[in-house]
Amino acid sequence: MKALSHRSLHSLGLMGLVTVVVLAGCSGDKAKAVKSLAIAPASLSLAAGTSGELEAKATFEDGSTQSVTAEATWTSSEANVATVSSEAGSPRKVNAKAKGQAKVRATYASITAEAQVQVTDATLVSLALTPANPSLAAGLSQQMTATGTFTDGSTQSLNSDVTWSSSDTAVATVSAGGQVHAVAPGHLTLKAKRGAVEASTQVTVTPAVVTAIAVSPADAFMARGSTLSLLATATLSDGTTADVSAEAAWSSSDTSAVTVTGRVARGQAVGSANLTATFRGVSGSTQVTVAEATAVSVTPATSELITGLKKQLKAEAALTGGHTQDVTASAAWASSNLDVAIVSM
Repeated sequence: MKALSHRSLHSLGLMGLVTVVVLAGCSGDKAKAVKSLAIAPASLSLAAGTSGELEAKATFEDGSTQSVTAEATWTSSEANVATVSSEAGSPRKVNAKAKGQAKVRATYASITAEAQVQVTDATLVSLALTPANPSLAAGLSQQMTATGTFTDGSTQSLNSDVTWSSSDTAVATVSAGGQVHAVAPGHLTLKAKRGAVEASTQVTVTPAVVTAIAVSPADAFMARGSTLSLLATATLSDGTTADVSAEAAWSSSDTSAVTVTGRVARGQAVGSANLTATFRGVSGSTQVTVAEATAVSVTPATSELITGLKKQLKAEAALTGGHTQDVTASAAWASSNLDVAIVSM
């Protein structure tokens, strides 16, 4: 058994790049004075037994605006005509009880705004669903709208006041508010019903589509003259992921610094570039910075081998700025005594 020293195994040239990142601190937002408060819409007409939605928006002294629907205190002047839901949501739900008029008020930061609510005794004549005959990819969602037409000719969104159903929940499901979630490719009938009035539309679910591409390693550093293997991972609309490194089209924002062929990047000169992978019209990128290596170390530093056996060695380059890179694949390897041991890529 002979000891094999790696003192003659060598790698990359030396030169350096120092990257300095300066983060500017900022103080937290201070409390701002409220100048005015408004409710939208300012007036609401509802048929008895249905509901509507209101939002409160505050305008501050500096001119900025912000929704304060959840933070505001809501009241109704006529609870027998219309009430406001106690659920702290945005927007706030108004329930029409009986024919009449009521003022709904929102108070925030000691400022009060009001909206006029008119409740009618009109009855529902028909329903219409939009969009009609939607098509969406598996994993995606589509918000549907159920619009009711009443005996007085008025129309009203009834998303929360109808009962939604899907004819095939294995293909797509629908929430109580009319949001359709596509599960698997296929077709189904979507229905909305209130009392004896109902409407339906056909929904088509297509195979999942690519929604995002992630490229790794993220914010990588590499030695000039070395290579770096990249990974492009596609996220599909159904939540699954796939390695598309081989199928993606790769590009570099600065080929003088970094080139990319297939999924392999090569550091050409000190500098940085954004490397982008595009697959089925969706792109993702990572930044790669090229530095000069200041040293290369091989591990293990000493190995004892039985004749005929092999051992994997690792070469790591130390880069300026304190970064390191595994350069085992791109280093130039040599043995000081080929009669004792040879080294292969």
